[in-house]
Parts: sequence; C-alpha cells; structure tokens
Amino acid sequence: MSLCSRALGGEQQRGGQSSGDPRLVLLHENPCKAARLATFANMANAGQDWKRQTSGSIQHSLVFFMPAALPPASTFGRRLREARLSKGLTQAALGAVLGLEEENTAAPRISRYERGDRMPDNESMAKLADALELPVAYFHAVSEPMAEAILVMSLLPTEEQEQLLKQMREFARNNLRGRGG
Repeated sequence: MSLCSRALGGEQQRGGQSSGDPRLVLLHENPCKAARLATFANMANAGQDWKRQTSGSIQHSLVFFMPAALPPASTFGRRLREARLSKGLTQAALGAVLGLEEENTAAPRISRYERGDRMPDNESMAKLADALELPVAYFHAVSEPMAEAILVMSLLPTEEQEQLLKQMREFARNNLRGRGG
C-alpha cells in the first residue's frame, strides 16, 4: 500500500490502478501533499488518543503536538548529523564552535546545515570538520566508498598516505588496462 493510499485509508488495486477515488490519484501524483496529509492524520489521531486517555482531567483543550524532526535532505547534512551525534554533541554545542554562543542562534544554524537548507562557508566548514575530527573532504564525497576511503586515508600519517596513493594509482592503471582503457 502506498503512502498516499494509507493517508486516505484506502488501498491501491494491483497493477498500479487506483481504487477510483480521484483524491487518491491526486495524492499519488503529489507525494509531498500525501506526506503532509499523513503527518496531519497521525497528529490528529494522537490528539484524539490523548484526549480519550485524559478524559477531561486537563482543563485546556488546546494542545500542540510537535511534528517529528525532518530527516537530512542532503548527503552533507546526513554526514554532518551522524558525525555530530557520534561525538555526543548537541546542535547548540556544535554551533558554539562557529562562535555562535547563543543557543537560539547556534542550534537553528546547525539544523539548517543538517537539513540541507544552507551550506556553511569554507571557514565554517573547516571549523566544523576540526571539531568533529574529520577531514572536510569526507562531508563532500559523492559516494559512500569515496567517503570511507577519505576517512581511512585520513587516519594514516602523510608518508603512508602517499604510499597508499601510489598503490591506488597502480591498481587503477592495471584495472583500466585490463578493460582496454
């Protein structure tokens, strides 16, 4: 069952055919709207459950539920978040590395980086990487194997990095030669 059909409580029929509900087709074509509707439905259900459980013991009927944190939208953001969490740092603590002492400024800035809404400038990126004890290149690697290779290589002393680089070049030459390149 797709996210869209779950949001409306309906099911899609086999072969990709919709159940005939035009709202389902519209939501299937607009996954963002379907996700918002599913989040709203979950929040509404949680509110009803809470109201039922408290059964009038709470005087104010207006209660706000915060939606779940958004996942990182970019590879950079995901890697930054994973590195921050592995160091046990809050967003505010990591933001302090950039000179943002006030929590109301630091945490939102790091949050925007992690969501992919913004990218740090070169100076800020260097400070973040230094605080997380990772090379800047790791955050910008285009693939996971490349990111891991950068991490492995960064652990070695400079002389051994150069030896490894020679071995990698030789490996690439031999591998390309074998493919006719």
